[in-house]
Amino acid sequence: MSAPSFPSAGLPILVAHDLGPGGRRAADVGAIVAQILGAPLRLVHAMDAAVDADFGAIPAGIAPAADVLRSRIEARVAHERAALQAEVARLRSGGLAQVDAEHVDGRPWEAIVAVGAREGAQLVVVAAHAGEATPHVPARGIGKLLGSTAERIVRHAGMVVAVAADEPVPAAFFSGAAWIVGVELDATSRPPLEAAQRLAARVGGRVLAVHATRSERVADAALREELTRFVGTEIASQLEAGPAAEAFVRAAAANDAGAVVLGVHEHNGLLARALGRDALGPTFRLTRVPVFCVPA
Repeated sequence: MSAPSFPSAGLPILVAHDLGPGGRRAADVGAIVAQILGAPLRLVHAMDAAVDADFGAIPAGIAPAADVLRSRIEARVAHERAALQAEVARLRSGGLAQVDAEHVDGRPWEAIVAVGAREGAQLVVVAAHAGEATPHVPARGIGKLLGSTAERIVRHAGMVVAVAADEPVPAAFFSGAAWIVGVELDATSRPPLEAAQRLAARVGGRVLAVHATRSERVADAALREELTRFVGTEIASQLEAGPAAEAFVRAAAANDAGAVVLGVHEHNGLLARALGRDALGPTFRLTRVPVFCVPA
């Protein structure tokens, strides 16, 4: 299945909502995008009922045990659905008309990806550390930086995923701000560049392509020319010294950026081929702006 073009008219935007502060930040990002694009927004919360199977609290008899478990699950579902509707009401009170919510069963990342595919979503928004606080889904490796649910959604969604930072949505977000696009000089950087251009054109923003390189090559005229040829003269570009994540985050801060855009190579899971093994996770950890992950 090919990813829908982003942004696209009419296609829905999904928010993976964990019913916590991260989910609210993701919902705020999704609401802004939805308002600009005139797209419907759907908040999706997934519940894996298996986490409620606390056998230490189940009575010895089989029937009473089933009743206890069923009661606990029903109470949790009711509570979560009420919390989702409260979020819908909050967003509607902020002026967003096309917003609804869906409570689904299953492991969160799998359920979100499935709903995205079913709805033909053009964008999924998730918090940087969605799911990390729960003891039921331990984060390991790169998941400690990105959050287990968010990491898996980025890896498997097959569509653009916006990761909301652990900060309030910046005032500059989508208001004529710079879009920082981390680029390598190969085809994996074309989709994120094109997506950033399309969205920046919608909001009067500007695109800045940033290529990270070794410090001794920042002044290399040949590399500078190669970068200009690659992105074209209509896009501003610059060389930044240091590891890719630090270069992108530094450029975002220096340019009062509204967002960072990175390519995600389908064969390498999280990471675009040339960004380096640890580029994407540290970008989420360090940046204070949303990061858009575009399938490359």
